[in-house]
Amino acid sequence: MIIALAMTALIGFTALVTDIGLITVNRQMMVNLMDAAALSGCQELPDEALSIQEAMDYAQLNNFDPTQLTYDVSDDKKSITVSGSKVVNLAFAKILGFYSRTVSATATAEMQPLTSYYGVAPLIVKDTTIKSITPGTLTTIKYGNPDLAPGNFGALSLSGTGSSDYEQDLTYGYQSTLRVGQDVTTGPGDMAGPTNTGMKARLNLCHDACTYENFVTGCPRVVVIPVYKDQTFQGRSTLTICGFTSFFIKDVLTGPDKDTIEGYFIETIQEGDTDPSQINYGVTKPVLVK
Repeated sequence: MIIALAMTALIGFTALVTDIGLITVNRQMMVNLMDAAALSGCQELPDEALSIQEAMDYAQLNNFDPTQLTYDVSDDKKSITVSGSKVVNLAFAKILGFYSRTVSATATAEMQPLTSYYGVAPLIVKDTTIKSITPGTLTTIKYGNPDLAPGNFGALSLSGTGSSDYEQDLTYGYQSTLRVGQDVTTGPGDMAGPTNTGMKARLNLCHDACTYENFVTGCPRVVVIPVYKDQTFQGRSTLTICGFTSFFIKDVLTGPDKDTIEGYFIETIQEGDTDPSQINYGVTKPVLVK
């Protein structure tokens, strides 16, 4: 009798350890899958159909039946929620009359605007310019003749005030992090030579024949540029960053309006800190919010 009671207790403890471990592992796998599917689908927002399809494709790639999940895109098309459940067949607990347990998980991912970025181009764009441009419109962001403000052509002095600093930052991006609310200094003068040299060097780093409609992740033609609130200034001035925008560089032109950078404002996903209350100027990141 004592042995029988001991065996029952032993089996009970074995079931407790083994099957609870099995349930825990499977639940964590479900959590990971929901998180990843939501993040994957979120990147296709605001297109609801593409967002859901992307989440389903991710689930299928991870050997989970996508039809067993539920998908819900928010009314503002900024977030997607993915939910799912799985029946876990128990091992030792069957002896005690417990055959299975259902584990569930839910994740919500939201696209949030960036509030910081490492590697900006030493250029500046005012917020009203971005708001006034129709997507797909060829746009100038660095002028050959003064246009932005007296003595300013759309450049920033980030690594230093020298032309070589500007050229280096233009080619490889500023090697530090800038944040919303941070002050930056404009670089007066057209800096024609450094603009032409730095920009040509950057464009030569693109080996994939990228266009603004079809570009690879990390393409050198895609730059992130600080945005400032429209204001009056002249000469070397201080501007406060209010956000970040993405720009696809088509070309740098030489001639009467020499060293004019032209291209298109685009939407990109980048790395950096985010804030849901930040104004979206075109640079976002998918973030798990639940």
